[in-house]
Amino acid sequence: MKALNKETAPKTQRPERIIQFGVGNFLRAFVDWIIYNMNQKADFNSSVVVVQPIDKGMVDMLNAQDDLYHVNLQGLDKGEAVNSLTMIDVISRALNPYTQNDEFMKLAEQPEMRFVISNTTEAGIAFDPSCKLEDAPASSYPGKLTQLLYHRFKTFNGDKTKGLIIFPCELIFLNGHKLKETIYQYIQNGTINMFQAFLFAVIALAMIAVVVAVTQGQRRIPIQYAKRVVGRKMYGGHTSYIPLKVNQAGVIPIIFASSVLMFPVTIGQFVDIPWVKTVAGWFAWGTPLQTTLYVLMILFFTYFYTAVSVNIAEMSDNIKKYGGFIPGLRPGKPTTDYLDKIMSRITLAGAIFLALIALMPNVVGWITGIEGIYFGGTALLIVVGVALDTMKQVESLVLMRHYQGFMK
Repeated sequence: MKALNKETAPKTQRPERIIQFGVGNFLRAFVDWIIYNMNQKADFNSSVVVVQPIDKGMVDMLNAQDDLYHVNLQGLDKGEAVNSLTMIDVISRALNPYTQNDEFMKLAEQPEMRFVISNTTEAGIAFDPSCKLEDAPASSYPGKLTQLLYHRFKTFNGDKTKGLIIFPCELIFLNGHKLKETIYQYIQNGTINMFQAFLFAVIALAMIAVVVAVTQGQRRIPIQYAKRVVGRKMYGGHTSYIPLKVNQAGVIPIIFASSVLMFPVTIGQFVDIPWVKTVAGWFAWGTPLQTTLYVLMILFFTYFYTAVSVNIAEMSDNIKKYGGFIPGLRPGKPTTDYLDKIMSRITLAGAIFLALIALMPNVVGWITGIEGIYFGGTALLIVVGVALDTMKQVESLVLMRHYQGFMK
């Protein structure tokens, strides 16, 4: 038995005018058979481009025999027995959009393309929130069709004469209406209404206010200096304070935590080992494990960086050296223990603040329903810190020139 291909069986070349989503028996044995007869008897003169709707399908088998196959028709026609074998040659090519996405999208650029036929089972026409139009390709059939229609709209600048006639063959009630509704859902997915925009603006302003307040927040520890007489002059006898910042570590803990958690994901991208990729998937952004470890590591690095950058023992020794003391506490170990206790408490508040800031993109998306917009507190924390430092430097320059400052 000879292999079926264009060398063993002649294949007529016709213009590609039909896009077919699906490679099942119904489409090949019924729809494509009808198109074949229209070409033979009505000079329809059209060929079909088959698009595989899911990542696994039969396009490789079709391409292996140059998209040729036979239809065996058996039954009765006007009371007479029929048993015919017809070679169907209407399929010009079969595409897998998961590996040939560029070729798939170029179908929208063909001006002679006119029809779309689909049969992707009952589950094929359904809105999937996880399906994104930015994907290449979209995971669902309506998502792929939306991508195709939008690309065609842009290619021909909205020319109505380049529209497509769509024939959904899925066995569901009002399948055309359902497909239209699903495409509208994909179009509207990711867009925002006035309420969402207002809610986003309120959250953004609240975040800015909170970040400014916490960045400038500090616990002031009063220091009393004893009077000293040196010669004929008297020194000391005044009151000062030690400012302990709530967010002493700044944005460093978030950077450390995110860098550590990105390591397994990065390894998974370069190592083609199934269990490594599985483990890397556990650390993907937004997974429960990643979120939990993210928060815990931010808390740890906040305390770690604060302990490294703030030397409580040295601070206590300096107070004692210059004749100072905290009212109600003796210089030395009692002062050191007190400062360490205060620093631990305010560091906990700062660590929780940083953890919340790091999770703000997820929180904002959940509250507002806006997807695809990244409004991270990390970047805001950096911007606010730089802005406040700049204002303080300008204030100091203004005061040096004997002008009235603008920061009260």
